[in-house]
Amino acid sequence: MSTAPLDRERTLAAINAFIISTTYFIDEFARTCHSKLDEADKTLTRTNEIICMLESKLSTVPDEPENMPAAAVEQAPAQASTSAVAQPEAATAAPSGLQSNPEYAMYYRQLKVGIPTVQVFNKMIMSSVPRETAFKIIEESGKTLALDEIL
Repeated sequence: MSTAPLDRERTLAAINAFIISTTYFIDEFARTCHSKLDEADKTLTRTNEIICMLESKLSTVPDEPENMPAAAVEQAPAQASTSAVAQPEAATAAPSGLQSNPEYAMYYRQLKVGIPTVQVFNKMIMSSVPRETAFKIIEESGKTLALDEIL
């Protein structure tokens, strides 16, 4: 029992139709991906420009405000919470006087101006500042960092 072979023209037409429809699908998919990547790139570029602008504005803020009222200069005492992160042993071994180090001056200034502690901590980690040093900077600034904020 043998079956009759399929018509050659019908087989070629089916294969061509499959190739054409697959090509259209892949082309449309590539166009959609490209447009979404362009949108994401524009958003990232705008965000990066805003961050650079804010960092340049922050660098112009003096370390010690001279014309501000005393009440505005004084910071409220940090509230201790039960979820506060315990400082690691290595943090106490970090050299004191980090405030005088120009490499870390930006982070002290950010904390002093009132940028949220967790954002400054994340910026330090992204800038390859050791965790122990980051904890020490936050501690010396009189701020606290809760465990649930860094997880």
